[in-house]
Amino acid sequence: QAILTIGNSIAKGESKDRDKLNIIELDFKYFYTLICEYKLLRTVFILKEKSSERLKRQMRMLTRMLSKDLQEDLAKFKGDRRNIKNQVDPILNDFIEFQYKGPFTLNKDLGIFLKTKKEHGFTSRETSIIDELRSYSQKTDSFELGTIPNLFSSEENKDLIILAIESLIEKKIIIPISK
Repeated sequence: QAILTIGNSIAKGESKDRDKLNIIELDFKYFYTLICEYKLLRTVFILKEKSSERLKRQMRMLTRMLSKDLQEDLAKFKGDRRNIKNQVDPILNDFIEFQYKGPFTLNKDLGIFLKTKKEHGFTSRETSIIDELRSYSQKTDSFELGTIPNLFSSEENKDLIILAIESLIEKKIIIPISK
């Protein structure tokens, strides 16, 4: 059923300009699909939850990057995924590292913190991450995002920690350090 719905949604969009980056999100009962189409490439993410605007931006960037880097191979593509897969894996790994690599810090602007707390509040998980990072920040001014889940016990659900980290980034509580 899901495959049929995805196919129908994409078919409706076939008349759209192929050179324009098109993105749609479909809500199924137990999962979501995020589909990005650009030129000869269609990228599909299958998600547990509704996508964030940040994920949509990242998917657009990734799809453009893949389309550019694989342009010749996509034009000659005849169904053999092996050649494409061997090229996609390194691009995907570099892209993911690029997005999350580098130093981050807690936003020191108390005004942003108080405004965010008043307007949106913080979940208990977000609060515990902020507390852990404040403690961690006494030792060092910056941290990498990958270190945050390690600050919590192994019983904690890592996916929920990562979602809370993403939320804190969207709220501009955790910010990248500009070089």
